[in-house]
Formats: sequence, structure tokens, C-alpha cells
Amino acid sequence: MSAAPRSAAAQTERPVFVLVESNPIIAKDIVGILELSCECRVVHVSDADALLDAAPQMPKLTAAFLEIGVTEFLGSEVENLLNHHGAEIILTKGERLLSEAQERGWHMLIHPFTEQMLRDLLHEMRISLQ
Repeated sequence: MSAAPRSAAAQTERPVFVLVESNPIIAKDIVGILELSCECRVVHVSDADALLDAAPQMPKLTAAFLEIGVTEFLGSEVENLLNHHGAEIILTKGERLLSEAQERGWHMLIHPFTEQMLRDLLHEMRISLQ
């Protein structure tokens, strides 16, 4: 017996992640971990300008992984965009400013990372991987 198709409402409830990452190997690792961990949608772009261009097509976002440092992100168009879309922020650059990022409610995935580190971070952020 096959499973009943999911309703449109249930399909839109799946997590939606944005990934801004210029390194294709790192991007593939993060996308792969997310897609293996849960039924989700991942929008990958290589830089912040491409993210701004893709913004009109984006739904409410669960979280954004950003190859952007704290100083560069603070007050940027990207910060405003992601706040508008309701995304949790995960910076992947500039770990020396980890405490400053945390003070602002942002998170950080420090390189090199493992699958377990990424899963633990999402669990800490209360993002369900079910």
C-alpha cells in the first residue's frame, strides 16, 4: 500500500534552508547533510549578491548558512532580507567573533565541521530534522 500524498500545507512546513557558500565542496557537504537529515529544501547560492537576486522567490526560511563574517553581516541588506524571511542565522566565517555573534542571537558553524557538529547545532537551535 502506498502512502497518501502529503497535503500542500504539509509540504510547505518542511524546513527551508539558504546556503551562501562559494566553495563547492563545503556547499555539497552541507546540502548533503541537510537533505539526508530531513525532508527539506535547500537554496544554494555562491555569494550574497546572488542571494539578494533570489529573494523574491523565497518562502519563509528556517535558517541561513552564510559564508559571511559578523562585521560584514551586521546591518547589511542580507541581514535585513533574512530577518524579513524569518531565518535563523548561522555564520560559517569569522569564528574569532563567535561571542559577538552569539550576543546577537546568531549561531556559528566552525570549519572544519563534521556531520555530527551540524546536526548538534540544528538540535541546539531547536530545528527539527524529522
